[in-house]
Amino acid sequence: MNYSRVQKPDHKFTMMPLVSMGVGLELSLDEMQEVLSLAGLSFKPTDRTDQAYKYLFTGMSGKSVDECNEFLREVGVPELGSQQRK
Repeated sequence: MNYSRVQKPDHKFTMMPLVSMGVGLELSLDEMQEVLSLAGLSFKPTDRTDQAYKYLFTGMSGKSVDECNEFLREVGVPELGSQQRK
């Protein structure tokens, strides 16, 4: 669903869908930061949620979205994925 939305030229990018796609595509941290930068976003160093999402590209690299969501639940930040997955 998010992939279809980003195909529209007027789509407003947000952090969670981009991070979800980045995890699914197994992007490196550098690649994910470039994607976020192109969307005018970044992992804020003082934001707990952003730092948890950033960790997905280092400490959770190569893990499934479900494994990443387990980590996110443990640290108390919003999980990745669409409402349909939950």
